[in-house]
Amino acid sequence: MGSPRRDVGAWTRLGVKKLTLGPGEVRDVAVKVRVPKSVSAGEHLGGIVAENTKLKRGPTKSRGRGRFRINVRNLAVTAVQVNLPGPRVRKLSLGSVKSGGSQGGNQTVLVGIANEGNVLLSPACRSPSPTETATPFSAASSSWTPSFREQASICLCP
Repeated sequence: MGSPRRDVGAWTRLGVKKLTLGPGEVRDVAVKVRVPKSVSAGEHLGGIVAENTKLKRGPTKSRGRGRFRINVRNLAVTAVQVNLPGPRVRKLSLGSVKSGGSQGGNQTVLVGIANEGNVLLSPACRSPSPTETATPFSAASSSWTPSFREQASICLCP
């Protein structure tokens, strides 16, 4: 769909391109992962996406002179992780830091974060003071893949 597949997505092939199932029906699909010889060590993550081809169309709403409709796409994603032998490198880089303003009376900080290693990293946030709390990163993912880059928001709560 749209963007080209890379890493595990480019290495993965399914036994069928399209599959129609009835309610409650189950079918096995062959999956082949062929890893190129030039790939580096580490943890590589991709996924297989199944989509209901019938788009659920919402009703059209009119408001003033405008009209809008919300269409819902149902996707199911299964992760495919390939662990290749070799040295594991955990390397998290912090980039620019700037004020993110105030949210609900609490100050936020925007931090540029990049996983420059070759293993998945899971974000965690701890406050140095027992009387202060810090909320977890607002990053959409609970794991940061190698080559992950994001501007993360951290809330500093009194």
